[in-house]
Amino acid sequence: MGDGGYSILAAVILILVTIFTAVVIYMWVLYRVPSFQREGETSFSKIKVEGARAGSGGSIVIYVRNVGDSETRLTAFYIVDLKGNIVYFKQISLNLKPRELKRVVVQGVLLGELKDKVNPEEKYYIKLASGSCESGCTVPGSALVRSFTSLKKVVFLADTNGNNPGGNFHWVYLDYTSGNYVMYDNYTGSPQFIYKGTAPVLLVDSYTISTKWVPWSERPVDSPVVVILNPTLGSEDWVFKWTDPEGTHRFYIEALEGEIEADFLVFWEDLFNPAHPPAAIDDWKDHVVRITAFANGTYRIAVYVAKGGYAQRFYLTNIDPSKILEETPEYVKPGGAYWKKVENGYLRPIKVFKISES
Repeated sequence: MGDGGYSILAAVILILVTIFTAVVIYMWVLYRVPSFQREGETSFSKIKVEGARAGSGGSIVIYVRNVGDSETRLTAFYIVDLKGNIVYFKQISLNLKPRELKRVVVQGVLLGELKDKVNPEEKYYIKLASGSCESGCTVPGSALVRSFTSLKKVVFLADTNGNNPGGNFHWVYLDYTSGNYVMYDNYTGSPQFIYKGTAPVLLVDSYTISTKWVPWSERPVDSPVVVILNPTLGSEDWVFKWTDPEGTHRFYIEALEGEIEADFLVFWEDLFNPAHPPAAIDDWKDHVVRITAFANGTYRIAVYVAKGGYAQRFYLTNIDPSKILEETPEYVKPGGAYWKKVENGYLRPIKVFKISES
């Protein structure tokens, strides 16, 4: 074959490679990039998103149905803007029987990063995927933003003077959707900002904070609180193990009825005060509560432990953190009191409070 023949053959091969590459790219775009020409399931889908909304507790709730004739598994949840940019992605695992409708809840504690990404003036596409099948619907950004701005914050306050009036207070104000917290005290006579940071937000079955008292400079976490997510979202009984200098403690987290949209534990160390640090610090178990948010806007607060010489106040509020002393707490643990209930080796709630949305 002459040089001309080789040139023609090379040109043909190049054209074939180009066509093949274009087909591969087209198929990838077709199956992976969201389409906004219509809502609902794709032509090859076995699932159908029938609706979505911003729930209480900063969560996102999606209603999805398996419209196929065989069981399928949801594998991913993501939010994209109308330009196709993915603003949030999370792997999930949820089985759907044929024709079954399920409620999928993505807890607000997992969505904190959306606050800086969502434009309330734009619309977003919420999608669920099952292998190569996907379905979704649009939601206004304003609804997503509203779920965060109306979210109640968790506040723990320590009164270092115990039960006597006029004591020194310090408190932590926690946004549990992001883990961000701020701290204030009134040691100078009026509320003053003293510290801020991000609390650990963990999805685990056990955790060791420390096995001994440690100097303040060697504290295991730079936060007065640790947040533990309930992996069952209250649908099943669950046991969480916490290890500290006193040993390992098993918290029995019972299943609850109702449409739950957030469910987590918060552990608080009441000695934690960077403006007036203690010489040493121990267990982050001076106050332990389970906070459950329901779809109807109510909250359930289950107290597992509240102890120590400090009087302790608990708030669930949207008030400015500098004005917390003007607010009425949900409850108060008196100084020196020790609230704790153990049954058959498990820590169980000793007090339960129900709080309305208003």
